[in-house]
Amino acid sequence: MAELVEEQGGNRKALSKKSKLNETYLRDILEKGQTPTAASAQKLSDGLGVDIGAWFLDAGTRGRDQSIVDVEGAEFARLPVYDIRFAAGAGAQNYEEAPIDHFIMSLSLLRSMTNAPLTEIGVFQVDGDSMEPTLYHRDWILVDRRRTHLTNPGIYALNVEGDAVIKRASQHIETRAVTLASDNPKYQPQTIKKLDRLIVIGRMFLSIRRH
Repeated sequence: MAELVEEQGGNRKALSKKSKLNETYLRDILEKGQTPTAASAQKLSDGLGVDIGAWFLDAGTRGRDQSIVDVEGAEFARLPVYDIRFAAGAGAQNYEEAPIDHFIMSLSLLRSMTNAPLTEIGVFQVDGDSMEPTLYHRDWILVDRRRTHLTNPGIYALNVEGDAVIKRASQHIETRAVTLASDNPKYQPQTIKKLDRLIVIGRMFLSIRRH
């Protein structure tokens, strides 16, 4: 991180003001190798104008799209976070494939759950209450974007006529009609017969709750 600060001019006083971190504490991080708290790391990243994944990239790898980063011999996956909330309710904005940040996760832990290529995994946020108690408002979900065949029932991220939703989805083998169901009983299931109204983004394989 010290190299990144130097690349941006090395003005630690200005960085202290931008990141709202004490100059002494900042010096301990940059010169003495003190490990910052998660909150301080986020403040410092914000002050530098980089995503928090920059902490895990050395000068030789910054600026390139890296799916795997090495931290003291341990491998971490760098997963794209997309600027979209998948509505667990009536529907949200259109899905756009434009990552705004990255989520860092132990590669070995990730591989215990999926063998999906890292480029095919997306991180999204849930909006609404229709999937409670399985998913709550502002939960994060990890989606395997290869898995788009609804004949295998599960929880999917979808675009329905421009609205991004997260639902339990299944497809009838004979009629090909798709049923979208919520876990919250106050929401009624929806049947879609015209499949051109539907784009399957992928199947959820992990959710992360905010506390």
